[in-house]
Amino acid sequence: MSPTELEFLFRNSIFTVMINGTPVTVGSNGAFSTTVTLSAGSNTITIVAKDSAGKTTTITRTVKYDPNPPKITAASVTPNPVDAGKTYVISVTVTDE
Repeated sequence: MSPTELEFLFRNSIFTVMINGTPVTVGSNGAFSTTVTLSAGSNTITIVAKDSAGKTTTITRTVKYDPNPPKITAASVTPNPVDAGKTYVISVTVTDE
């Protein structure tokens, strides 16, 4: 699992914010941030904002976390060696699991 920092700024007067059911402190300027731990694969993030009149807005987003970076498995330069001022081709093979 990997923690991911979320930062937001609301322009209107927000009383409370919950992210995935956890209360988040909202600054006087409407800004808030929190850390959400992501698991490999799809993750749902739900934000519920409530104003001082008790009205709520809910936003749900699904994000995908892939902890495995792509891997370069081969690379070559043609021609090799390269002559200064000449055209050459760099070929790269990349795998992503």
